[in-house]
Amino acid sequence: MRRHALGNLTLSSAFQPIFSLSHRRSIGYEALLRVRDPAGKEVHPLAVLDRTVERGRWNNLERSVQLLHTSNFALMANARDRLFLNVRPDGFIVSEAYRRLVEDSIRRLELTPDRVVLEVLETPNGNFQQLIDGVASFRQLGFLIAFDDFGAGHSNIDRVWQLQPDIVKLDRRVIEQAAQSSRLARQLPRLVSLLHEAGALVVVEGVETQREALLRHPDCSILRFPNQYRS
Repeated sequence: MRRHALGNLTLSSAFQPIFSLSHRRSIGYEALLRVRDPAGKEVHPLAVLDRTVERGRWNNLERSVQLLHTSNFALMANARDRLFLNVRPDGFIVSEAYRRLVEDSIRRLELTPDRVVLEVLETPNGNFQQLIDGVASFRQLGFLIAFDDFGAGHSNIDRVWQLQPDIVKLDRRVIEQAAQSSRLARQLPRLVSLLHEAGALVVVEGVETQREALLRHPDCSILRFPNQYRS
C-alpha cells in the first residue's frame, strides 16, 4: 500500500468491505483515510480534512487523498470490486477539463469509471443546481453516484429524486434505531421500497448483528458491514 506525507503526518488508506447477502460476497470497498503522527499514534482523519488551508488549496488536499485511495485500491482489488470514494459537494462543481483529468487518472491505474462510486457527502452546499449539474457530468463519464448518510443531516427524498443516485446509503443510525423500535422496523422496508422506486440500490450502513441484517427489505441485497474501521 502506498502512503502519502503531509507535513510530519503519514496518510494511508483503509478499505471497509461492502457485502451483498444475495451474492454472498464482498462487492466493493469504501476507502477511509488513516493518519498517523511521527510516533505512530493514530490521528483522527478530520484533523486533516477539516483543517484550515490556504484559499484555493482545499480541493488539492481532498483530491490527493482520493488519488491515494484509488492507487491503493488498484493494487489490492479484483476485477469485480468497486471503489467507493467520499466526495464533498464542491468536489463535483469543477471544470470539464478537470473531469476529464479524473477519468484519465482512473484509466492510467487500469480502472474504468464504472468501477468507481463517487459518494456525495451529506454536507450543506450553496448552489444545489450546480451540484446536480456536476453530478450529472460525472455520471456521463461513466462514474456511479451514491448518496451518503441518507437519514441524517440535510438528507431528504427530494434530494434523491433530484440527484438521481445509483446507490443510496442509509446512515447507520437508521438501522440502529430500527433495531430498537418495532414501529421504526416496520417503516424501514417502506423507506427502502421508496428509494427503489427512485431508481436506487440501497446500502445499509452499520449492520453488526443478525437481527439488524434481518431488518432489511427483502429486495435490499447490498449491506455494509463495519469492521474495525469506524469512520
